[in-house]
Amino acid sequence: MKDYKLSKTILLEAKCLINFPFLIITIILLFSSTCKKKEPTVCSASNTLFFPQDALERMFFRDSSYWIYKDSLTGNLDSIWIYNNSSLNIINMEKIEPSSSGKCFELGTCYFNSTNSGKHNISFSSSPSALGTPVSEERFNIHILQESNLFLFAVLRGLNYYNQYPEYGVMDTIPLLIVNGKQYKNILRKSNIPSISQDLYFTSYFVSKIGIVKFVRNDNSVWELVRFKVKQ
Repeated sequence: MKDYKLSKTILLEAKCLINFPFLIITIILLFSSTCKKKEPTVCSASNTLFFPQDALERMFFRDSSYWIYKDSLTGNLDSIWIYNNSSLNIINMEKIEPSSSGKCFELGTCYFNSTNSGKHNISFSSSPSALGTPVSEERFNIHILQESNLFLFAVLRGLNYYNQYPEYGVMDTIPLLIVNGKQYKNILRKSNIPSISQDLYFTSYFVSKIGIVKFVRNDNSVWELVRFKVKQ
């Protein structure tokens, strides 16, 4: 009987020794699977936050676009044109903001040159946000870079424009505007306080799929669109 118990004990110990390496392997596999590097989000239409189309149609243009304006008092001309390849790109910003994991964002830049104002870039970006954030709570930013001067031009909260710094001026829409004898509808107007704002113009009037149709410089000169060609 003692020999039987001894044999049974030996068999149990042997079984444990046989299973021990498998246990170690299992633990290693489990550990490696939990430590496996997470693959970056693959961007698609379903997980991308696109920049509001209304803003892009008013402000984003591609190469070969140009606008010619005339000073309503002196008759002097000013030309504005796209001098570099404008681009819209879709990226994920997980490294910047981990909470945006699983989500992608549309970003863009277009490059303007002007006879009177020189070069300036307009960039379009979104504040990183979590997947599932309601569109009404998303924040979209439009910046202008002129030489080394970068400033926030406009902000959209959801699909609505607003000025982040109301003391600098206002953004609103007007139903109708007559420029150089032509009627334009649904105009986005941005007004600034010249003594405070860093903006290029005192007042700008934007029309969808055309761009700026009229602007007032900080010296109060009024410039109206006389000819244009756009590509978006």
